[in-house]
Amino acid sequence: MTFFDSVNAFLDGQVAMVEQWADVSNMANDKTRSKIVDDWGIAPLPNFYSNQLYPINAGWSMGISKQTDNQALASAFVRFAFQPSMRLKLNTMYGSSGTDPVMPLTLNSVAYQDYNREKAQVEQQVLPRVQLWFKHEKAPELLKVFANYISKAISGDLPIEQALASLEVELDSLLLTEE
Repeated sequence: MTFFDSVNAFLDGQVAMVEQWADVSNMANDKTRSKIVDDWGIAPLPNFYSNQLYPINAGWSMGISKQTDNQALASAFVRFAFQPSMRLKLNTMYGSSGTDPVMPLTLNSVAYQDYNREKAQVEQQVLPRVQLWFKHEKAPELLKVFANYISKAISGDLPIEQALASLEVELDSLLLTEE
């Protein structure tokens, strides 16, 4: 099942649950494309090792390539895209931009709360615990390993407990290995 197949199945009310980007909740409230308006819920990913919550599965980031010919223009665009008024606009559009309110100013705004109260309540629980994987120099490799084991668990190629245990061992070995 592709990303779009799973989104459409969820919005059509054909499946009971979907693990998806958090902006699917924005689509779920869009009366022009959803059959489940006001009849859905959202929850953070479970953490089997402690009572702390994991962040919901979403995010959005920007970067500037070292190869850019126009560093000033690229920097100005990033500043524009992350100014509070633009973050609010991007986080409250139906059809969704795939973004989440990584700024407390957006998350706590009345406009965002009114736009998607269910999602906002869960995000307020998990935002203080967000892990910034992308600042780690091995982030691409870590994410590849993570995706590999999660795929194996979801597909049934590995029992969930074995996939999680193997994931933990491999991540630890990557993080503890000196280059």
